[in-house]
Amino acid sequence: MGQVQYMERYYTTRFTYTGATVPAGGCVTELNGFYTFGSVIAATSYTLTATPAGAQASGDGKCMTMSINDKGVKAKSGTATNVLDCW
Repeated sequence: MGQVQYMERYYTTRFTYTGATVPAGGCVTELNGFYTFGSVIAATSYTLTATPAGAQASGDGKCMTMSINDKGVKAKSGTATNVLDCW
């Protein structure tokens, strides 16, 4: 969630997400061996993703890739029936 806060602070000061580079601190550093983190950034929107890697990928069929966008919409690509089970 630190990345979401960063993106919103970036937009507040520049009125665009363009040029933002998501920092790798906090949870990203701790979970780096378990997930691959990515982002898609446009001028007025973004989507941040966490994709399971290694053993995490084979054991995480319920959630798999999780994402959150600039509107706060959370998603998952796995078989869980409720996205809140993953977040």
